[in-house]
Amino acid sequence: MAASILAVVATVSRSVTDEVGYREYGDRQNPNIIVFLHGWGASKRLWEPIQNALADTVYSIAIDLPGTGGSVWRPDCSSMSGMVSWLRMSIKDISATPLFMVGHSLGGHLAALFAGQFPSLIRGLVLVDTPESGSVLPKRSEWPLGNHGPWMLNMTQAATAAQLMIYRRFGDGSATIRGDMYLEDNTATGLHRQLRALHASRIDTGTIRNADFPRMVLSGDRDRMVALEHAANLALALEPCELHVFSRCGHCPMDDKPEQFTAVIRDFCCHN
Repeated sequence: MAASILAVVATVSRSVTDEVGYREYGDRQNPNIIVFLHGWGASKRLWEPIQNALADTVYSIAIDLPGTGGSVWRPDCSSMSGMVSWLRMSIKDISATPLFMVGHSLGGHLAALFAGQFPSLIRGLVLVDTPESGSVLPKRSEWPLGNHGPWMLNMTQAATAAQLMIYRRFGDGSATIRGDMYLEDNTATGLHRQLRALHASRIDTGTIRNADFPRMVLSGDRDRMVALEHAANLALALEPCELHVFSRCGHCPMDDKPEQFTAVIRDFCCHN
């Protein structure tokens, strides 16, 4: 059973009983609560600038997914349904009242599955560059799915380490941060297991469409992982659902345009 995230008094960033890694910002007494879920190859650190900017408006907590950062891998998280159960146990102490859930890519897929299973716990759902299923991802995402996947991902991480030296040399801050997360907070085994779980899953859009909570899909118009057309299709399948497109942004609009991204999330929370 996953440890509850607030079972002990938290510092700004830590792991609970060495099982769940998270980072929190804002006043715990604030009734406006956001849970942030990162995408594949990232970690809770992805959300730190957004959490910091929203700290005067909401209490937020960003969670490391199983096998990433401070969250240990668990055998029962080998499927997305297993991760949903893990997430439910991890946030049970902050879900006494409905909360906002914001997920990016793999984290968005997990957030959608969670919202479909536990709609009474959701006050609002934001899906950022989220695949409805693994089938909408580029074909290259299927390469590591086989038994040799961890070896291939080890090679990818080695190549990323070389690229990171170039990013640091030429001052590409956001690329350096993403590279650090990919290398320091992830293992090839964890990445392999998460990717396999995603490719075997599909969001039940009908269940979410029938729920009462508001939802929004965010997409970068230059996203090469989850193309804009797929984001638009997902928003259509979740109607009523707002679609917001960030111009000149790729797969991580929170990196490309953090101020605009923060404003969109703040507005969504304030109006719901």
